[in-house]
Amino acid sequence: MAGPTMVRRSTPFAEGERAMRPHVSVIVPSFNRRRMLTEALASVLGQRGVRFELIVVDDGSTDGSFEASRALLDEAFARRRNDPAGGSTDGLCSARLERIPRRGVGAARNHGASLADGEFLAFLDSDDLWAPLKLSRQLDFMRSCRRYPLTQTEELWIRAGRRINPSLRHRKRAGDIFVDSLRTCLISPSAVMISRELFFAFEGFDPRFSACEDYDLWLRILTRHEPGLLGEPLVTRRAGHPDQLSAMTVALDRFRVITLTKLLADPRLTGSRREAVADVLAEKCRILAGGLARRARAWQAELYVQAAALAEEAWRLGHLRELARLAAALTDCGLAASNFTAPTNSARAPKRPADLGTPGCAGHGRRVAAHGAPPPAPIANDPRCRVDELQSVSLPSLM
Repeated sequence: MAGPTMVRRSTPFAEGERAMRPHVSVIVPSFNRRRMLTEALASVLGQRGVRFELIVVDDGSTDGSFEASRALLDEAFARRRNDPAGGSTDGLCSARLERIPRRGVGAARNHGASLADGEFLAFLDSDDLWAPLKLSRQLDFMRSCRRYPLTQTEELWIRAGRRINPSLRHRKRAGDIFVDSLRTCLISPSAVMISRELFFAFEGFDPRFSACEDYDLWLRILTRHEPGLLGEPLVTRRAGHPDQLSAMTVALDRFRVITLTKLLADPRLTGSRREAVADVLAEKCRILAGGLARRARAWQAELYVQAAALAEEAWRLGHLRELARLAAALTDCGLAASNFTAPTNSARAPKRPADLGTPGCAGHGRRVAAHGAPPPAPIANDPRCRVDELQSVSLPSLM
């Protein structure tokens, strides 16, 4: 899979400019969450002890989020200009508000990263909140533990307005968490700080994913790096609201299966790690196949059964026959949400394509693709994206 096209800052900082460079670039993507977004941005504007820039990427909202964000940022800059202290040595030094056509949270984060000037990137989901010293404490931690190019903090969990404790399987830790992360995503975007270089080295989030894009990126990074953990609850994670992405997306495992096939395709994945990836892939494929069969999606179910069998027998041992062909078919099928919903009329349920065949048939991947998976969503800096589709507002620097 070709990764998302990422664009670095093309002009290096001049010597005088370098001293004014933000330490951290904060990237906040949002879609139709006006109230929660303004609360999230207020928690960013309250950060102390660190120089940072703020990049808000409005992912095609229609609820006034863009206008509300601009008003909030205008007010923040006006207030700081009138403050004698001014925040010239720390705090918000610049802000940029971007409006792009609807493409999904991964593409929105990638767009923000492409504009970033900080040495480190920090992401905040629009339904979460930061404690005032989140950036400062985490930046100090990363500078004192250079062996960790990716770190996260502990979190407080709020569900439907009530504090809850995460289950044992969600407990965070530092070090080698690759295998444990295969079944449960153990890194939270809002708690992450990552070196800009590492983010670009792994080509950012897969913009085709409408969910589980974080699971995908973190696992790719975890194949090469171990994360650090700052054991302070500096993030409030809010869940249980009606527009929570994970609750609005059908069959989340379809995206995880695509990620697991990416991992298996890497010849450097060996031993117990390869076996663990194959085992989880087989498990998730069988779960999806069962759900698809119940929804009268026969050929889609057969595809996942075939993948499960090969994962259990050949792929876990490093024999990658048919992996490329089936991975392409699983990707095409998995990216089309319509494949995972029950037909409105069971008599019109899609029939098994004549040339689907068994793994190895020449038409296998091609016929699945013909069932309508959308093309990969371009990120906003991609040449395929029309410039006049974007709206960008750069607020003046405080310098």
